Amino acid sequence: MKPAYGPTHRLDFLDIGRYAIANRLELKLVEGEMNYSARILCIDDEPGVVELISLILKPQNIKVDGVTNGKEGLQHMRQNPPDAVLLDIMMPEMDGWEVYKQMRADDALKDIPVIIVTARNSSFEEVIARERAGVNDYVTKPFLPDQLRESLAKVLSVQE
Repeated sequence: MKPAYGPTHRLDFLDIGRYAIANRLELKLVEGEMNYSARILCIDDEPGVVELISLILKPQNIKVDGVTNGKEGLQHMRQNPPDAVLLDIMMPEMDGWEVYKQMRADDALKDIPVIIVTARNSSFEEVIARERAGVNDYVTKPFLPDQLRESLAKVLSVQE
């Protein structure tokens, strides 16, 4: 029941609560049906980083799925191939380089653009990543939101 908002109508707090809950449910349904401009998979062992990236990219209508380890990332990619992958290097169990290596060896995953997002601030490693490994881009944590957006825009525009 939608409450009336007129000068003579007495508002019932229970109705307002129901309306707010109904609005949130409608928003979630609408969000579930949205056509996103891109779907990104973020593989990072720190859930806070995944959440931050999701918040940064939401205004661009980019959906961010997140997983916290390399094995889950590879499985997720095989089930739902993303438009691009944001990949941390330093992770337990399977590090980002192993994920990248397995992606490039898999015909279904080898063409997915990869942006390395890492706390390793080494120009030597960045050169190796770009030139030898062939990653699409390299972003060092901490990063500015515009750095991430620009990197992703560059990678996605090349893909189209």
